[in-house]
Amino acid sequence: MTDKRRKEIINELEDSELAVKKVVEGATEALFQKKPDETSWSMAELVEHIIMVEKGVLGTIQKMGAKASAEPIVSKIDDAKIIKLIANRDIKVKAPEQFLPKGIFTTKEMALQALTAHRAVIQEFISTTTLPLKNIGFPHFAIGMLNAENWFLFMAGHCKRHAEQMAEIK
Repeated sequence: MTDKRRKEIINELEDSELAVKKVVEGATEALFQKKPDETSWSMAELVEHIIMVEKGVLGTIQKMGAKASAEPIVSKIDDAKIIKLIANRDIKVKAPEQFLPKGIFTTKEMALQALTAHRAVIQEFISTTTLPLKNIGFPHFAIGMLNAENWFLFMAGHCKRHAEQMAEIK
């Protein structure tokens, strides 16, 4: 991956992280923990969910790195569409069971520190990996096959989606 491409992906991730932090920092502790209704998640649960999904994706990329394809894996949708599609709140998606929040964050500070630390790990991976990210791929249950570079953009779109959801709660 070129340095330019690394920077593009990291910039998207930073923008999405900033969107979450901006909403969360402006919320009271009570609002951060409040569920809008019985079937919706609180801001605290949304931050937890974001981290859970991203850890799962990063772990899969790392595991599959040893089995990278000989040929690049090309997604059916381009980068901008991946982010836009995933960030779109008009499309409702039920989270897979393994990514349902458990309620681990009891304060905003705890959640934001965890998000910051988690994103630092992702950025370090992107900045230093020698894995052929375009040759590592696995399908998303709703949008199909994505290569690892696409998956990092998925993370940015997913984070933006939930930042918007948090703003709706606020």
